Amino acid sequence: MYAIIISSNEIFRKGIRYTLSHGYPKLLTEEHAQLEGFVEKVKKYEPNLIIVDLESKDLDGLSLIRSLKQDHALIKVITFSNEHQKNAIFPLLEVGVEGYLFKDNSGEEIVKAVGSVIQGENYYDQRVVAVMHHRITSQQGSSSLRTSLTQREKEILHLICQEHTNKEIGNILSISRRTVDGHRTRLMKKCGAKNTAGLIYYAIEQGFAVRQQRSA
Repeated sequence: MYAIIISSNEIFRKGIRYTLSHGYPKLLTEEHAQLEGFVEKVKKYEPNLIIVDLESKDLDGLSLIRSLKQDHALIKVITFSNEHQKNAIFPLLEVGVEGYLFKDNSGEEIVKAVGSVIQGENYYDQRVVAVMHHRITSQQGSSSLRTSLTQREKEILHLICQEHTNKEIGNILSISRRTVDGHRTRLMKKCGAKNTAGLIYYAIEQGFAVRQQRSA
């Protein structure tokens, strides 16, 4: 497993690298302070994950991620920011970032997010989901597009909205991770969702997502 961290802030780069070296030692990491050399490295080595500091100097994070998603569809992207406003968050969700974290997230949560994304899941800070909820509920009332979900699918969708990984959902519901994977795939088809963000949008629209604070 190989990840590239791109940020003009040396303290941020080294802090993320240190955190991952202890919490996810199987992941090989490399730092880049600027775009020069970064794009060539991505083309040559196709990393599994790219971690982008959206507040880097001389770096248009949204344009960079859009380009990465067009040219390297298999590469996963996690972004870091201090920006909590919807006009900053939603464009990144729309281009398909797999992870959105804030710079005050704990090391434990960063490691969990990286592990989830590398395993093919998405991970969004609960404040991102709260922004989704506010936008959707302020724009519309109850939806007429309710899809028929089984009770088990509703349970899984509810747990996805609480940031649980597939493995954790399996443990909570006493089913295998493979079974959760199957339910998640069917949920995405039923809801017309392309990723976890789409599932969360749907859950909020339909009233299935009742957010709860995760215990520390």
